Amino acid sequence: MESVGRRLALIVATGVFIIGAILQTVATTQLSYIYAGRALVGLGVGGITCAAPAMLAEISVPAVRGQLVGLYEIAYQVGAVVGVRPSS
Repeated sequence: MESVGRRLALIVATGVFIIGAILQTVATTQLSYIYAGRALVGLGVGGITCAAPAMLAEISVPAVRGQLVGLYEIAYQVGAVVGVRPSS
């Protein structure tokens, strides 16, 4: 990822995420579209999760760098907990 650059990595990962979301949205009866969309969304989220904190640390001022990256991680974990559907 360092050879490509974090900004380009974020752009590509966001594009992959959007394509996966579109595939899941247009899937009416095709289960294969949902599976492919889920796989692409997972790849996109993985790339974003990897590149975003590093880029955030690079572009922020040193005085608040740790707080910003820590807040990003806290928000990501809270979103993961809220997004999980409880089993019945």
